[in-house]
Amino acid sequence: MKDLILKIYKILNSLNIFIIFLVKQKRSLTPILFLNGAISGSSAGPKVKVKRIKSLFKISRFNPNIFYCLSNGIYSYNKIVKKFVKSKIPIIYNQNGIFHENWYKGNVNSRNQDMKFYLKNSDYVFFQSKFCKKCCDEHIYKRNKNFKILYNAVDTKIFVPTIKNDYAYVPILKIGTYTKANMWRLFNTIEAIKNVNKLSSIKYKLSVVGAIENDLKNKVKILIKKHNMNNDIFFLGKINQKKIVKIMQQHTIFLTTKLHDPCSNAIIEAMACGLPVIFHNSGGNFELVGNAGWGFGERQTSISDISIESDDILKKLKKITKKEIELKSKIARFRAEKYFDITKWEREHLKVFKYYTARLDHLN
Repeated sequence: MKDLILKIYKILNSLNIFIIFLVKQKRSLTPILFLNGAISGSSAGPKVKVKRIKSLFKISRFNPNIFYCLSNGIYSYNKIVKKFVKSKIPIIYNQNGIFHENWYKGNVNSRNQDMKFYLKNSDYVFFQSKFCKKCCDEHIYKRNKNFKILYNAVDTKIFVPTIKNDYAYVPILKIGTYTKANMWRLFNTIEAIKNVNKLSSIKYKLSVVGAIENDLKNKVKILIKKHNMNNDIFFLGKINQKKIVKIMQQHTIFLTTKLHDPCSNAIIEAMACGLPVIFHNSGGNFELVGNAGWGFGERQTSISDISIESDDILKKLKKITKKEIELKSKIARFRAEKYFDITKWEREHLKVFKYYTARLDHLN
């Protein structure tokens, strides 16, 4: 059913593109974006990015001068884009992660072919991390010109630190969606919290944001009850983006166990709130966090099989001191303001948009 809905949506969106180029357009030097049908919203992922784009730039489905596409929001047929878009208006492409057998169970080649089209045919490409660029180079297509590494962004005037209470424990925040395939990440974390609280002078509590498959919830509850951790582990469910700032401000450390994440919005937002990050050394995580946190596992610079040790998180938690937390909290905020502020992201986009709209006006 989901595939059928997506197919219908792509047909309608491609028809929209066809109509655009039947109608004589009024050219404007102000960038006006066609968003390739991507939908905005307050949940995580591309919807949040689309909502942000709509708040920063002019959008039109019938008189655009920029065709903007997200790699995780390709909602039109490549043949239509090539025939009606490429020769008329510039294509700007935002490339996030790629599909790979390590985590995707569907048709990897088919999904990556859509990305290959845009990597080859776009006028300009934004890669969301160096890791993302390398993955594309190695597995899809190597782009050699007209591109830039531009990390995801955060509004550092909204995502801000607050003065932390002197808790008797350190509150850790973890955000994710949990299924049978990745449930080990949550189980390992719970075990690590249990063990470190027995061994360390610092005591931790864990809040988990995100959905858990129904048949797995009971297993988690049984594990928590077994370890007598009802007062240490809290499940907050799915949280609207508007509420996430307050949630982050109530915590001291952000923990992510996601593997091969190309450019995590959650990490960037947490750092802006002054949360140092415990992260796995794969994907673009180290690029984002740097010395504003603690990495575990061997450093991965491209996609590969990863061996996870059950006590990786525990080893990190045991070594953390309160002095380190305070220092890395300041570094996290500094990095967020310097590298990931939304004004930088907007400025880089505008520079590219204006260049290509001016060139388009000259050609016409």
